[in-house]
Parts: sequence; structure tokens; C-alpha cells
Amino acid sequence: MMKGRFKLKNFLTLLASIGIFCASPAHADPRSGSYEGSLYLVVSGSKISGVFAERHDGTKEFPLTRACYFTISGTIKGNHAEISTRAPGAAKPISGTLDFKGSDALIRLRENQDGCAAVVADMTDEPLIISRDHEGKDWLDVALIGAKKVVLGDAPAPAKRAKPYLIQYDPVAIIARQGEWVKVRYHWAQPLIEGWVKAGDLYADAPPAAASVSVAPGNIAAEATGDIDGDGRPDQAQLLMTNDDGDIALQIRLSGDKFSAKKPTVYMPSFGWGDMDRRPDAKILSGDLLLEFANDIGRDRWSKKIGIRFRQGRLAVIGYHYSESSAFEPGKGFRCELNMLTGNGTRGGKRFTFPSGDVPLAGWTDAVGQKLCGN
Repeated sequence: MMKGRFKLKNFLTLLASIGIFCASPAHADPRSGSYEGSLYLVVSGSKISGVFAERHDGTKEFPLTRACYFTISGTIKGNHAEISTRAPGAAKPISGTLDFKGSDALIRLRENQDGCAAVVADMTDEPLIISRDHEGKDWLDVALIGAKKVVLGDAPAPAKRAKPYLIQYDPVAIIARQGEWVKVRYHWAQPLIEGWVKAGDLYADAPPAAASVSVAPGNIAAEATGDIDGDGRPDQAQLLMTNDDGDIALQIRLSGDKFSAKKPTVYMPSFGWGDMDRRPDAKILSGDLLLEFANDIGRDRWSKKIGIRFRQGRLAVIGYHYSESSAFEPGKGFRCELNMLTGNGTRGGKRFTFPSGDVPLAGWTDAVGQKLCGN
């Protein structure tokens, strides 16, 4: 990259000082880099930060997508690091260790992060061993993509193209910064993908649950209070109208986080849809959170219900209902119900089975339910 030793070097230093270009950081550590495309690490002095992302997309026979995502932060001494990991939307971090042996990284956690044992391997009894495949000499930081979809621009400005793009929870290395923009590199693609995105489209060390959310009373579409996590104290769930397009965000505050805290336990933008005439509903029944979205106006009508339960220390989706009908064709419609815990469902009036297991709320999208329903 550097073709000159004197004038060009001074020029690059000037560009870096005004944020237009970032050369290889002086703290570059040979252990920084991509490990088999799933683990991204940056080692800087005694600090280590990273992200882990592994996703197995569903198939026609098994449409449920399984995924393992978490951020990593900690302190390293020699080749051993004590780390704290957190999955997006998780109520609490999980501690562990990370060790380096040659070009390998070994991760062991006190508890498995949601979905990781099924997607990668159990990380509690034996460490996960993963090998470095790309060096990160010019990496400044690492992050997960936070937006559902973000197009990579060729300059620090809104992209004027449709591709390439990344999707939520894709892992990236940050290689440059300019104002509110960051230049990222994605190693899962071949050839590698680089481009500019807004810093606000990333999750860094903190997941979206740690975002500060200001809520005007008029923006609360639905609200429910009750004991969700089983500690005997009231918890709070809110469905928030975030824009004029009908996007509804889900915000949950568990009792340990205080209702007045700036950082909710869970904040998921664009979780559902509704407006002033078609408001969603939220209820807490016997500790389970039931969310309902519906459109009962116009020709095409639909209803959607999502059941959420606090299980094994995290929030998870345990049930899903979807139905649609036509006001002009009463006999035409569709109905699907899923019990995630038993793996039993009905689709179009017929029973069917699918692999059982709750879905971590942090990894839930409506596409998961729609795939299982065959839509």
C-alpha cells in the first residue's frame, strides 16, 4: 500500500489526521484477524475485542435458521485472555477464556451462548479451536452489522448502488473512520468485500439492547407489566411506534434493569407493524409475553401472534400463529400455528412436525415463522 518513504508518508499521515485515511495501526498484533471467517479479533496492548458469527440457513426440509452470535471483550496477558461475551439482546453476559496457540484461537465459555452448541459446538466442556485465515494488520476494531440490511458504499456517503450489501449480524472488521462513517471489510465473501457504512448501522461491544431509547408517551402502541423472568418482581414490555411507515419496535425491561434505566434489556427495531388504527397488543399471561399484530381493514387481512418466555436465563420465542384471509373471498385463507417447545404445528388445517426447540428472541425474525409455515 505504501509506495514511498518520504513525501508520500507525510501525505498519508496528514490524511489520517483528518480522518480520511487510516494506515495500519501502530498497535497491530499478529493475533488480530479473521479465524475461519467466523471469529474476528483485534488485540491491542492488554485489551482484546472481537465478534463471533456463525449462521446455518434453513433448508426446504428444515426451514429454521440456526445461528450463533456474540461480542467479545476482555484483558489479555501473554497468550491468555479472560473474556466477557454477550449475544445481541441477551439479558446478561457470559464469561470465559480465550487462548492462543500458534495460529489457533481456543474459546471456552462458562455457559453456551444461545444456539451455539447446535450450530458450532459445545464450548463449555472443551474449547472451540478455530484457526486464523486472514491477518488483521490494518484493523482498527471489529463489529457486527446491526441494520437488517446495509449497502456498502465506495465513499463515506450514502451508497448509490444496490450491491454489495451485508445483513444483520454479519461480522466485519473496521479499517477506517471518517466522521459518522466507517469503512468495513467482510471476510466471508470471496473476493473480500469492502465499503463504507454508517457507524450507527453497527453493533460494537454493546448489542442493540444497550441502545438508549427515548420514548414519548404517544409513541407507545401497547404496554404490558408483569413478572416475566420469575423473580417475583414486575417486568415491562412495550411496543413502540418508531416512524410513519408503521414500523413497531419491541422494548423489554426486566426488573433488574429498572423501568427508569436508559438501557432496556431488549430493544428490537422493526419487530412488527401497526398504526393508530391497527394498534398491536401486548399481554403477560402466567409469565409468558404474548404479542399480537393484525390488519383487519381492507381486502387483505392478517393476524400474527408471538409467544415469548424467559427460559434458561434468556428470552425465547416458544409459539407462533399466523393467519390471513380476504374480505372479498370468504373461503380463501391460510392459518398456521407452531409450538416451538414440542415441535408440533398445524398448517392449512393439517398437522405437521418440525425439530423442536425454542428460538432465542435475539435471533428471531418473522421470516423464521413464515418459513416453518411454508410461506
